Amino acid sequence: MKAAGNQIAMTRAAAPEPGRGGRPGGSVIAALVFNASLLMLPFAGASLLRSATAPDLIDYTPTPATIQRTEAALANEARRFAAPGGAEAKRAQWNNLIAREMSEGDVAAARGFALNAYALLGGADAGKVRRQATPADSDAALLQSTLPLIEPSFARQRFRAVIGGGEDNAAFDVLGDPRETAATAQRWLAGEPVDLFLFTLGGATLPVAGAPADDVRLGASVIKIAKNGAHLSPAFAALVERKVSAAVPVERLHAELAAAFQNPEVVVDEGAAAALAFRRAVDREAYAALTADLAHIGAAARAASPAGAAQLLAHVRDSRDLRRLELLAVATGERAVAVGKRSPAGLVLNAAKGAIRWSERLIGDLLAVALAAIGALIATHIALLGALRGAWEGGGAPSRAAPTLSKAEAQRRSREDRKLEQV
Repeated sequence: MKAAGNQIAMTRAAAPEPGRGGRPGGSVIAALVFNASLLMLPFAGASLLRSATAPDLIDYTPTPATIQRTEAALANEARRFAAPGGAEAKRAQWNNLIAREMSEGDVAAARGFALNAYALLGGADAGKVRRQATPADSDAALLQSTLPLIEPSFARQRFRAVIGGGEDNAAFDVLGDPRETAATAQRWLAGEPVDLFLFTLGGATLPVAGAPADDVRLGASVIKIAKNGAHLSPAFAALVERKVSAAVPVERLHAELAAAFQNPEVVVDEGAAAALAFRRAVDREAYAALTADLAHIGAAARAASPAGAAQLLAHVRDSRDLRRLELLAVATGERAVAVGKRSPAGLVLNAAKGAIRWSERLIGDLLAVALAAIGALIATHIALLGALRGAWEGGGAPSRAAPTLSKAEAQRRSREDRKLEQV
């Protein structure tokens, strides 16, 4: 009985009082959610960082939206060259920029500054250009609209001669035809010194007989004039040389050319024989990577000009920059050439505004980070509310201290306890 009484007393003492800590489940769940969120957040954040820094995150394909944003961004860059002050000061500065490029023989940059008239001129001068041509007009029409503002008159006549218009940039080719390639191949086989890089580049991109010119061949021609004009950045020069060497291994090329010309008397078409030897010597996978880069360069040259694209290559460091170069040239043409020539390396490519490529992985990483963050916030909110509620209920509850007994009552209870012990 004594043990039973003690057990009853302990049970009553351990029982929670109504409204005072009788619902521990919510706090436990909140703690579990909070800990799980904290554990998940670093992993989800690291995965999101990898997705956000992936080389293909931004899609630089020319679209109406990306072209519009790129045009606006380049116009902001061009305004750096505008003179402070009124319309006369701006017109004088604009004329000086064009005259300087003409004196240096850089027709592409001179035309580029003229085409940037909307950004560099102000007031009535800009209004005159807008009345005669709109940004949607061809570059030739825009250049014609700027002629009345070019001063003095002899500079105007000189600039009129280089406006051009209607040139077929796609047909530009400075790498030689198949017969010239065959002659260079025979000199190389004979041990004469040749520029192996340009020889390999030109031979590997020889068009198929009867096929129209393409961006790959045009891009290869731009590489040549950029190399000869010292416009290639060191990083990109090393990259393209590695890609050409990988696409056409020297040992394999030498063997194929030697086999093609081992009996010159039976070679009917030396150019066709050389082209066939190059096609047999290429490494397909490496050649695909090379031609992808050349196609971006060719598209830029077709949109602007071969000479202008060659100058813009000074800002290129890797294949990702080539995608930005193509978008920039398609959107702004020779405007970018002028801005790029007078800007630090790589700065003009920042004007190319692509679009985020929303891949499944990127979306999944964003959702994972969002869920982890929301879970941590909700758990923290629940814990704070629980603490505030406990403080509120504890502060407002009446005191539950044991009541004070009289001496007679205490003696009576003591006698009852002794009787229970005797039983």
